[in-house]
Amino acid sequence: MKISAEHVEERLKLLGGLMYSAKGIGAWCFDKNQHLLYSTYPYSKDLVKSPYTKEILRDIIEDPQTMSEPGIWTDELNLVWIAEKAVQDVEGTYMVIVVGPFLFQKQLKEHLIKKLTSLHLSLSTSMHYSRIFESMPVVSHDFARAIFHMLHYIIYDEFLPKNAIHFKELKNPKQTKEEGQVKENADDKLQLHINDFAGMEELEKRLLDNIREGTRPKKEGEKRVFTNDSIQEFLLPDELRTLKDNMIIFLDHCTSAAVEGGVPLQTAKEIESREIHKLELAHTINHAANANWNAYLAFIDAVRHEQSIQNQGISKPVRETMNFIRANFQEEITLADMAKRMHYTEYYLSRKFSKETGMKIQDYLKHVRIEMSKVMLVTSHKSIDQIAEEVCFKSRSHFDHTFKKLEGMTPIQYRNNPRASKI
Repeated sequence: MKISAEHVEERLKLLGGLMYSAKGIGAWCFDKNQHLLYSTYPYSKDLVKSPYTKEILRDIIEDPQTMSEPGIWTDELNLVWIAEKAVQDVEGTYMVIVVGPFLFQKQLKEHLIKKLTSLHLSLSTSMHYSRIFESMPVVSHDFARAIFHMLHYIIYDEFLPKNAIHFKELKNPKQTKEEGQVKENADDKLQLHINDFAGMEELEKRLLDNIREGTRPKKEGEKRVFTNDSIQEFLLPDELRTLKDNMIIFLDHCTSAAVEGGVPLQTAKEIESREIHKLELAHTINHAANANWNAYLAFIDAVRHEQSIQNQGISKPVRETMNFIRANFQEEITLADMAKRMHYTEYYLSRKFSKETGMKIQDYLKHVRIEMSKVMLVTSHKSIDQIAEEVCFKSRSHFDHTFKKLEGMTPIQYRNNPRASKI
């Protein structure tokens, strides 16, 4: 039998205080008889008196899963709870620690408050609980994962594997079939299941594995993860900032995956910085989603490029020069800048680059800019003039001339050519 760490009660109280001071998330401690020993949540007495919340807490405490492993629960009101048993001695005395409640999306507060009407509470009680729910903390999925792992470490002084998260959806046993149908219909538009931790973990793992391997997604379905119209329905207009913040977190994971795939750290960071800048310029949720998708592809292409030049036996200075060009193709780049960066003379770097790649540095820069413009032509609705400016051509005519010289067709012809979609 696994016994909790020494001074576990003091450790749990400290964790509870830290969580509440950081995010307003409360911690509850129950004995094996379901008596509340203490709580850092200021509304704990109110929620314990509520028949609904009391029943939910009882179900969590009595659930066999809680007895054997930590878990994450979501209930009928979309409240999220984290719980684990803390065995105190060899005789099996234990406490159950419950963290919560909190939400994953801000707009679910409105959904939550509306659901209060189905509990048939008095007007004054309903208003009281509305105020409680209005102050309920909203956290990211990553923060919830962190709480899950911290709770287990505090109790047993051991680390859990990253994929050790167990989750369960709680149902109100008193809910009638008719009420259940109403709930089902009301939630049809919530295309993203906030409690589907396993699905999210698996999806994120697959996306990041694509980056590490330099594998461009073959299925259009993966793009819909970023651009699905249901995102527009699920997030309110004032949630654009929250969406961007979550995407920036994802891009940080992409940076790490790219480095693991062989991209130099500085190059990966430069890509991340460039793509975050583009993301911040998005004014709508769909624009942000498309920016995130293009950023994801940029990391994959960086790994593919690194793999290809490594296979060609290109030296590190030349490889770093190529990576610098690909990460900064939208900026003015001079041979002097690159030579200074590589600690070589302009003559030596230019000669070494030409000898190993078969082309001059400026020609390689043109190739990269045209390659990136091809992606924009196929994946965006930007004008040709705008694309030319973004890939740092000084004029539309210069862009058209260079594009036709390298691709054998004009940018407009390429955009209208069905084969272009096979990039």
